[in-house]
Amino acid sequence: MLKNSDWKLAFTKQADTIYLLKDGFREWCKTDRCSPFYSEYQGLVDNAYTGAKNLPEGMIRRMIELRFDAEKSPVKINMICEYKSTFDGPNRPPDSTNTKGSYQVLNNTKMIFDAGKIKALTGKYNISNVDLYQMKLTNLK
Repeated sequence: MLKNSDWKLAFTKQADTIYLLKDGFREWCKTDRCSPFYSEYQGLVDNAYTGAKNLPEGMIRRMIELRFDAEKSPVKINMICEYKSTFDGPNRPPDSTNTKGSYQVLNNTKMIFDAGKIKALTGKYNISNVDLYQMKLTNLK
């Protein structure tokens, strides 16, 4: 499912839960069954749009894109963070982090994820809420 695919990622403040959406999710998700998953994801990505307070102070949007290659293989990660602006300034420009990590799926129930420079996401996770275009990971601390 992950091999040679592109995904978008969102995570909670404590990085204990990760939401993954495969490219094409919005076209695939036409029912109420998958809408709550997207709402959870959106609340973790965009404070400006949702009014949620799930991102670090001053950040309004955090977009993370993943490119999975093959099982037990590298994953490319691109994270862009946008910050709130004011007329008074000083305003912080968006920043981006490009890194490489790795992943390994164990028995289709767990994932070991190394997120490279994004240390908060590195860990071992339970896999749940799996469908063609979505996956939820819960940290096994």
